[in-house]
Amino acid sequence: RMHEIVKAQGKQTVMWESFSGTGSPHVEIPRDILVMAWETAYQLPQSLLGHGYNIVNVSWKPCYLTPGWRWNPEYIYQWNMFRWENHWQAAPSYVPIQLAPYPSNRIQGGMMCSWESPDEMEIPGLRLRLPPWIERIWSPNGALPYDHFKRRFDRTDHVLQHLIRPVDIAAQGLIDPKYVGPFYN
Repeated sequence: RMHEIVKAQGKQTVMWESFSGTGSPHVEIPRDILVMAWETAYQLPQSLLGHGYNIVNVSWKPCYLTPGWRWNPEYIYQWNMFRWENHWQAAPSYVPIQLAPYPSNRIQGGMMCSWESPDEMEIPGLRLRLPPWIERIWSPNGALPYDHFKRRFDRTDHVLQHLIRPVDIAAQGLIDPKYVGPFYN
C-alpha cells in the first residue's frame, strides 16, 4: 500500500534488504522497489538480482562509518561497488562476495552510512574516507593505483582542511593519552 502511495507521487520506494526471496507469504515485494543490500544476513546480493531487484551496495565494510568501525582510506580504495563485506563473522559476506560488474545497471551505486559519532568526529571521519569511496563508486574498475589517488587527495585535502578548520586549536589535558576506546580513531 505504501509503495503505491510513493509511486503515485512520482517517487522511488527504497527499502533495506531485510526480507527473503521476494517477500513473505503475505506480502510480495514489488520488483520496482530499490533495495539497499547491506548485511547479507537476509539475502545475498546475487539473490536480490536474481529475483529481479535493482540494488544499492551498502556493504558494512567499508560503507559504514561508526565510532567503532572506520576503514582506512587505502582499504576503501581497494574496494569496489560489486563487492560485499562484513566484519561480523556470522554474516555470509564475512568471506567477501565479489560479483561481476554484470549487470552493472542493476547495481545502481553505493551509499556510505555514518552514525553514532559525536559532532567533533563526524567531519574528520568522513573527510578521510569519503573521497576514496566516491572514487571507487565513480570509477568501479579502479584503473589507477592508490598512490595516484593519494597524491591528488593530499593536495585537495590540504585545502579542505583549511576550509573546515580555519584555525588551529591546541588543547591539553582534556583526553587521557592512553585511551584506546571506541572514539580513539
